[in-house]
Amino acid sequence: MKKYLLSLMLMFGIGAIALPATALPFVSANSQYTFYLQGEASDESLLGQVRFNDLAETGQLRDRAITVTESETALGNGQSKITFNLAIAGTGLFGANEGILFGIGTNGDGFDLLSDVPLTNAVITLFGGEQVLVTFEDVQDFIDQINPWSGLLPAVGSTLLLGDEGLDASQVTRISVDFLVGQASTAVPEPGSILLCAIGLLATMAALRRRS
Repeated sequence: MKKYLLSLMLMFGIGAIALPATALPFVSANSQYTFYLQGEASDESLLGQVRFNDLAETGQLRDRAITVTESETALGNGQSKITFNLAIAGTGLFGANEGILFGIGTNGDGFDLLSDVPLTNAVITLFGGEQVLVTFEDVQDFIDQINPWSGLLPAVGSTLLLGDEGLDASQVTRISVDFLVGQASTAVPEPGSILLCAIGLLATMAALRRRS
């Protein structure tokens, strides 16, 4: 009976090591943060104050409604994806050849993170309707503090200039930002590690037989 229980305990331990860690929410629910939006050639700007609550919130810049939503998705293995979406009602908010000044927490009020967590990747995508106009990869390289992440994009008092040679900014109807946060805290064992554990289990069982 003791041999049987021992083998079950050891096999259960191997299974527990193989399980990936589960990511918890990193952003405090219903916490307040701000975003900034401006056309490079315009003096008009919008400093919006919203809450992280999966609900759409609407402001206005010039004569256009600006709607903001956000969400956090657990990816497993200690990672989460935080998504920010800013939708513009209609086109023509920006000039065809102007850059777009954009930031999250520009006034210092960024995402409220529940724990210290690294920002491992950030991607900004500009859409025209459902069409991707341009994608900016590795945006985390422009953020001052990413490990642990400050919750800002890019820093207090700063904005990013979103522009591209082939971009017609007058067609932009949505700005989407995906932040990948966290890192794997529990590694899945390689086949060789599992084999070593199995050999150790067999050796332990053999030793117990010799004693009985």
